[in-house]
Amino acid sequence: MPKCLYCRKAEASWVYMPSGEYACDDCVPRKCSCNMEPIDGDWENENESNWDYIKDEKGKHLPCCEWEQITIE
Repeated sequence: MPKCLYCRKAEASWVYMPSGEYACDDCVPRKCSCNMEPIDGDWENENESNWDYIKDEKGKHLPCCEWEQITIE
């Protein structure tokens, strides 16, 4: 399993598809505009205060959609 490019300690659990760099769950950059949704469900509402970053099941913000979670079994 590759090591995290940022902390170089933890095993990587994310890979950045354009460049192939690896990151652990603690170091992967999070909060990208590609993973936002409207708070009120109105996708046509352009008011910035209506938008929030999507979180995963652990309550962490998702990284950019170009990061893919990897699993080694």
